[in-house]
Amino acid sequence: MSEKKERAMGYLEGYEAGLKEAWKDFISLCTKGYQPREMRILAKSKMVNIQGKVDAERRKAERKIGESLDEPVPDVETGGTVAEIGPGRTYLVEGEIPDKGLAIMRSLLEKGWDGLCVSRMEPGRIAKHLEREARIIWLTKTEVPDSAKENLADVDFRILSPTNLDMLTTIMIDFLRGEGDKVVMFGGLDFLMTYNEFGRLLRLLQSMKDRMAFSGAIMLVPYDPKLLEEKDLRKLRSEIEERL
Repeated sequence: MSEKKERAMGYLEGYEAGLKEAWKDFISLCTKGYQPREMRILAKSKMVNIQGKVDAERRKAERKIGESLDEPVPDVETGGTVAEIGPGRTYLVEGEIPDKGLAIMRSLLEKGWDGLCVSRMEPGRIAKHLEREARIIWLTKTEVPDSAKENLADVDFRILSPTNLDMLTTIMIDFLRGEGDKVVMFGGLDFLMTYNEFGRLLRLLQSMKDRMAFSGAIMLVPYDPKLLEEKDLRKLRSEIEERL
């Protein structure tokens, strides 16, 4: 059997097993007399626990074959350094300017990933850095004149106030729901801190970090440690341990 056929068969077997288990759980809930609202709550709870079950099965499989099942994204050139990054993970990218994060994102876009870039940087500059199509969220409190928008007609961007974290969250969640490999660059952290308390931003990052793990996406968080208070820096690095 060819490798491609073996992988396809393995996928179909796993898909079938997953469907059977899902319907088995559904039938179990139906026979216990739960109300529709209670069933929705229990179903959502089970969905949250899916990743834990998958991780447990992965560890069992790894012990059985004696090697890791991780397939990291191919090495990414980042201006003289090489970083190994993998799907489902979130990384802090240290630097005064987001060039390194943009370089990593560009490499992933070149490999066919879909990108969403949240940034304080003007969309035209981001587009030049990436050299590939990506969705851009421009964080600004300034009303952009129509003449400036006309100059950016070829750039897929949206203007968003730094105070509208709820909409920012919705945009990122909707982006992750699409098909294909996804990479998000969550930039403008220092600018967002000007208008929002750090605790609220950290909770947003925590939520998105979990969503990256569930969806197999990658999130890059450029930051300048000099702009953070020591206690906030410790909290950020404690929550996002992996760095590039």
